[in-house]
Amino acid sequence: MPKTQAEVNDLLSNNGLKTIFAVLPMLLIAMAITVEGFRRPPISLVTALALLVGGVALALILTLQRRMAPELTLFSLTPLLWLPIFDEIFTAYKTPFILVCVAFLVMGALIYQMIKLNWLVRVFVLLVTLAITFVFANHLAANYWEMVGNLVIGHCQPSAPDCNTVIGDQLTWWQLIFR
Repeated sequence: MPKTQAEVNDLLSNNGLKTIFAVLPMLLIAMAITVEGFRRPPISLVTALALLVGGVALALILTLQRRMAPELTLFSLTPLLWLPIFDEIFTAYKTPFILVCVAFLVMGALIYQMIKLNWLVRVFVLLVTLAITFVFANHLAANYWEMVGNLVIGHCQPSAPDCNTVIGDQLTWWQLIFR
């Protein structure tokens, strides 16, 4: 961890591009997976495909140019693992869930970049981050489906246009995080 202002400035200037390279493919892929969902997703299908292809291509190019470690390249593909976890979740919940999970991944990637220990310790940081994020994503999905199960809406999603009025306690996405 940087201890002096000079080390912080070095991280932001000389290693700034390296840090951006560590998280940009992950962010592009995460935004791409928000496209599937009920109600109009925040991005179009064409934009999502462009983000997905761009994120994967950028990760591969950076790896081939040795600007990004192979383990970080694999780590940047993690948002793809969330597709089955967040499948069928209403967009108003899914998109914030994905962004919160990405925040965990970004922190893990930044810690990976900042620590100067051996390769095994750095990879361990990525693996722990993956495990925490996977458990957290499942926690969010389970809380969502529990909430939906407690609502009296039949086989509908909250706020779906073709369903009757929801009867019960519909929670916000941030309430589901701490539930």
